Parts: sequence; C-alpha cells; structure tokens
Amino acid sequence: MTRVLIFISFLLASASIALAQDQGDPVRMIADRIEIAPDGDLIASGDIEIFYGAENLIAKEIRYDTETEKLNVTGPILYTDENGDTIEAEFAELSRDLQNGLLKSARIMLENQLELQAAEMERIDGITAELRGVAATSCISCDTRPPLWQVRASAVRHDKLKRTVHFKNAQVRVADIPILYLPRLRIPDPSLKRAAGFLVPSIRSTSRLGTGVVVPYFIPIGTDKDITLTPYISAKTRTLEVRYRQVVKNGFYTFDGAISDDDIVSASLRAYGRIVGKFNVLDGYKFGFTLQSVSDDAYVGDYQLDTSETIESNVKLERTKEDQHQEISLSNHQSLYDNEGNRPFLTSFGQIEQRVPVARIGGTIFVRGEFWGAARSSDLNATGRDIVRANTGARYQQVWGLAAGTQIAFEHESRLDHFVINQDDAYNRQNTTSTHSSALTLRWPLIGRGKTGAHFVEPIYQIASVRMSKDIAVPAEESTQAEFDQGNLLALSRFPAPDRVETGQRRAVGVNYNYHGMTGYELGLSLGQIEWETQQSDFSQTSGLAGIKSDLLLAAQVETPIGLNFYARTLLDDQEKAGKSEVISKFNFKKYSVDGRYSFLPADGDEQRNDDIAEWTLNQSYKVGGNWQLSNSLRYDLKADSLATAGIGVKWDGQCASFVFSADRRFTDLGTSPPQTSFGFSIALKGFSTGGVSRAIKTSCGTGR
Repeated sequence: MTRVLIFISFLLASASIALAQDQGDPVRMIADRIEIAPDGDLIASGDIEIFYGAENLIAKEIRYDTETEKLNVTGPILYTDENGDTIEAEFAELSRDLQNGLLKSARIMLENQLELQAAEMERIDGITAELRGVAATSCISCDTRPPLWQVRASAVRHDKLKRTVHFKNAQVRVADIPILYLPRLRIPDPSLKRAAGFLVPSIRSTSRLGTGVVVPYFIPIGTDKDITLTPYISAKTRTLEVRYRQVVKNGFYTFDGAISDDDIVSASLRAYGRIVGKFNVLDGYKFGFTLQSVSDDAYVGDYQLDTSETIESNVKLERTKEDQHQEISLSNHQSLYDNEGNRPFLTSFGQIEQRVPVARIGGTIFVRGEFWGAARSSDLNATGRDIVRANTGARYQQVWGLAAGTQIAFEHESRLDHFVINQDDAYNRQNTTSTHSSALTLRWPLIGRGKTGAHFVEPIYQIASVRMSKDIAVPAEESTQAEFDQGNLLALSRFPAPDRVETGQRRAVGVNYNYHGMTGYELGLSLGQIEWETQQSDFSQTSGLAGIKSDLLLAAQVETPIGLNFYARTLLDDQEKAGKSEVISKFNFKKYSVDGRYSFLPADGDEQRNDDIAEWTLNQSYKVGGNWQLSNSLRYDLKADSLATAGIGVKWDGQCASFVFSADRRFTDLGTSPPQTSFGFSIALKGFSTGGVSRAIKTSCGTGR
C-alpha cells in the first residue's frame, strides 16, 4: 500500500474512533493495514500503535466492534500508561478509551521495579487492576530458572490511586522454595515513597542481651511528620525504640528514644531519650537544641545507642551576617563515668563579634565581647567551684603588599578580662586584668615552574609581644589542652580560651612548601617553631609549647592521582624525640579502599592522661565481583598491646535483594557498660518499601549466579 493510501486509511480510522468518543482526548491509531469488515467493524493489522492522551498501545491486530465499542486486541501487546508503567499481554478486550477490559497472560512492570505476571488481568476505570494467578518479583525474569525471590498469590489488586498492591493467599518463595504463607499481604507500589508498614527487619545478637529480632514499623502522619516504632525482643530484653520526625514551617525536630525491661537491671525500667530541633526564627536568627537523658550510665553502651562518653544537652541561638556574628548557648553535661562528678554539669556561652572596615588607613577592626560560665552540683570547697568570665576587646588587622610579592601583616588586640569565682578559697572571688597583644608578620612567597610541575615556597617570620596589666590567678577550666599545629603558628594566643594568656615577647619562624605536578601529584611540607623571651609555664609538657623554645612542628601531605594519599603531623623536641603525632593514609582505587590512622599522645597529668596513648585505626572495604562487598574495622591499643574495637561486615547487594551481616567487638568499657560482642543480620527485598532497584544487574536468577 502506498504512503498516501496508508495516510488516508489512518485518517478514516482516526475519525471513526474519535467520533465514538463522547468527551476527552480522541483516540488516534497508526497501522500498516486498515480495513472495514462487512459487518462494519474496523480491522487494523501489522505494526499498530494507538494513542490516547499520554497512554500508548502497540499490537499486531485490533478489531474495533462498532456496536459494543470495544477493542479486541491480538498480541503480543505492549501497553504504557501515563505514569510509564507497562503491561504486556497475549490478548485483550478493551473499552474504546483503553481504561477498562480484560487481558490474558498479562505482565505488569511498575516503575521499572516490581513485576507482576498473571494468567489474566482485569483493568477497571484505568485505576484498579485485578489479577488472578499471580507471580510477583523485582528480579529480572529468567528463561528457565526461577527468580531469586517471588510472591505467588491467587489474586492481586493494584490500586493506582492509593498506590498499594494487595495479595490474597500469598506464598513467599526463595529459589522457588516456599518459606512463608500469608493469607493477606499489602505492600506499597514502587511509586509510593511513604507508606505505613514494616521496614527491613534484622537479627541482633549481643553478649549482654542475647539474640533477638528487631522489627521496625513505619507510620506516616501526613506529609510533614512520621513515627517509627521498633520492638527489640530477645531472651534478656523487651525494648521499644521510638523515632518521631516532624517538619514545621521554619525548621524541624526529631525525637529518638528507647525504653527497656531487661534482665541486666531488674529493679526498674531503663530508658534513653533525645530531642533535636533546628529552626529559623525572626530576622535571620537560628535556634537549635539537643535535649537528652539516660536512666543509667551503662544503658547507651549496653544497647549501642551512642559511642559518646558524655550525654550533653544544649540550646543555642545564633545569627551570622556578612559583618557580624552573634551566639548564645547553654549546655548540660552528664558523664557516664562515676569518678567524674567534679566536672561542671552546666556551662553557658555567649559571643558577639562585629567587623568594621577602616576607611582611611585601611585594614579591619574586629570588636568582640563574650562570656562563659560553669557550675558544679557540689557544695564543697574547690570540688564545687563555679566560675564566670566576661571578655571584651578589639582587634585590628592590616596587610601590605610590597615588592617581589612580599607581604607584611600587622595585628593588634586589646582585651579586658573579668573573672568571678565562687566556692574555691584558693582563688580571689573577683579578678580583672587587661591584655594587649601585637604581632608583625613577614611572608615572602616564591614560585618556580619546571617541566614537571610548579614549586611554591613561602618563608614566614613573625615577632609578637603580649603584656598583661596585672597577673592574676584563675583556674584553667577551658584551656586544659593546648595544641600546636599549622593553624595557630602565627596566632596571638595558642590557648583555646582567655583563661590563660601567653605573655612576653616571642618570635615565630616557619616555611611552607608545595609542589603541584603536571600529572596530578601534590606534595606539601610545613615547618614551624616559636621562641619566647621567658618560659611559658601554663603550657603542659606534651603541648609542644612548654619552655623557652617550642618543639619543632613538622607537617606533610602527599596526594597522588591513583588515590593514595598521606597526611602526617608531629612535634619534635630538641632531642629529636617525637611528641604528639598523627599519621593518616587513605587509598581509594576501583574496588578497594582503606583508611588507616596512627596517633600518639604522651602521658601528661596536666591533660588528665596518666599513661601514653598510642593506637592504630583501620577501616577497609573491598568489592568482590559486582555484588559482594567485604569490610573490616579495628582500633588497636599499642600500649596495652590489645584491640580496643574490631568489626567485620559482609554485604551482598543484588538487583532485587540485599543482605548485610556484621560482627563487632568492643574490648573496653563504655561508661559502666562492660566489653561487648554484637552480631547483626538483615535481608531486604527490593522493589517496594525497601527502596529502588537497579534493573541493570542480571545476577539474581535462581541461586547459581
């Protein structure tokens, strides 16, 4: 048939079917051959396509009955609805608008994830599908072998409006072996992202609580909030974990908690709760809070709810603008160790800083005011010491560029410090002093370019002077640990807070070197040292800052294009003995990744560390083939010559299912919770509430591949 005849036939066919429509979009049809039978029926054959709005149907032969206004479609048939879901069938009898009818040997694919095969399917108003003799799976179908998992059912109802799939007489099969029978089963279809129902269950086994089952149940409460209830039942505990989340107009808040009745503490119930919220309030301010509490010191360790050694609650209000920062906070601290009752249980902090450019002479002035307070619960002298400090000051900064790229920077700060100390007779109740600090810094950056890359060398020299109007005695509440690193080599003070001050004159020297290779290699080195006119007695021995001259700061980093990177920092004393040190190595290459760290902290009573601490941490993962991933982690205490923590993990992530196995051991106490071993195992079937699925992976047929 010529193209002209085909086009004329198409117009006749389209007109005939469009006239049969009372309303809505017309039905349009394209076919290789169209004829009108003696009885008036319209017959189309060859490669046929029918379009109705966003829906599309492809078939080999269609007969349109003008009396019943039905389409008898002979396949193979491929139907695509407005959502992109597809239906395949061998034969169908459909209404003229394709919204109602019966299909034989039907196969439905929902969101390219969940597949339903049925002996027959009835389509009702384009919204509901009734299927009989059904096999459902998210695994890619195989020619001869059964899918990894499937659900067989006598009947299935798919409600597109509610986006749910209901099974009747459901039988769950793994490798075609029945493992579970359910008279009724309801799951969300893949297009529904929030639906009430069970999440992935898991098996949890610990040396403290025995072996139990964890079964989360998710309940959406509208579009802005939800709750997850997670019963955890084992031979030694009956626990209910709760998570509540809600989004509000200006922020969100969540609640996580648990309540337990176990055999470890039989006298009463044990519980843990935490509420976290963040909100945008008036005029750009952000308000946040974390409120948490635990019934006993061992609970979070026994149930692996947290790895922190202190339970902290806080509220915070802050605002940051281009030229100003404001912040105020209040914190409560609950230690999990019985021998730390002399720590502050309540601390407060407030700060405001304003940046003011200086028009005529250039530079910038930073005006700052802050306060900090700490309170203890004890009424005893010294043990129950309470302290408040208030500080105000202004800092001026200016940088001048000179010839040959040389830079000179000037910095000056004047500050007034006031302390109020209660319940400690070793100190005056009130102390006030002022501090004036000045520093002049010279930098001379040098750049050299070669055939393989660029070299950057920057010598640094600084002289500084700090004096106090009056030397006062105040307890070191905040500056208990001072660190010497690249970030504070040129700082006016290396103490973390104003309760300690570096006084006198000093000089700092350093050099930075960087190499940027043309092939992606990068090398960085930093050296630095400080020398004072008088010895600084407030620094601890291991800070690297005690004495007339500081330890030599040495830092290096190496980055390679193959994903192998190293970072290291150490302090060398005058006898070239290493002090605080840290080495980090990272490697990411195709299927393998590793993160290794070494850290060393010498013993220091001033930093509440009676023994040296040296440990290795290692985290590795390796992808085996396309589906398997192995991982392990450990933390090894070199001084005790024993493991602190260790864990292994095995994950198989297939196209339609995944499972995870983990084993972990904690060899040390957490709070008053003793060492513990735990195991975890979970299986997730993909294609509905457990998440998406990659149809590209074709290794889930049967058990052989």
